[in-house]
Amino acid sequence: MKTIAILFVGLFLTTTAPKLYDFGSQSLHEGWVVVNDGVMGGRSSGKLNFSEESMLFSGKLSFENNGGFTRIRHIEEQDLSQFSELVLRVKGDGRTYGVMLEPNLAYYQPHYRSNFNAPAGEWSEIVLPLRDFSQRVMGKVNSQTISDEELKGVKSMGIILTNKPAGDFQLEIDRITFR
Repeated sequence: MKTIAILFVGLFLTTTAPKLYDFGSQSLHEGWVVVNDGVMGGRSSGKLNFSEESMLFSGKLSFENNGGFTRIRHIEEQDLSQFSELVLRVKGDGRTYGVMLEPNLAYYQPHYRSNFNAPAGEWSEIVLPLRDFSQRVMGKVNSQTISDEELKGVKSMGIILTNKPAGDFQLEIDRITFR
């Protein structure tokens, strides 16, 4: 009986608590930035606004002048290897967005992405298994998925919009949880 109790306590102590980004918390508004395709000549315009309940990523996606993306990014080195999934609570516009995990900060280095559909006008919980994040290099997708080693050193995470059609977009994010 003593052995069972020790095993149970050991299992309880090694359970990882979820990592939570709750945008109703004022402290989480810091560090999020918008990156538009203007860095390469494009004309997309994204912006961030915070309310007491959420973070709103909105703007206009444009494919003019070799553009075609806008994203939000949060640079914070973190070890995500103890988690198996990323969960978002979002209210969208019917578009497909991608969550990016970056083990490198240079734009030409590989990053990992998993796409999700954000249903229009209703709050939805989106579950993305971390093992399903596929590698991309300069926009080209390959079959490699993120490794445990890369999950130990994620330097940035973000949300990106790249899909057609051009025009207005709006994604409201209540929280992001790693569990």
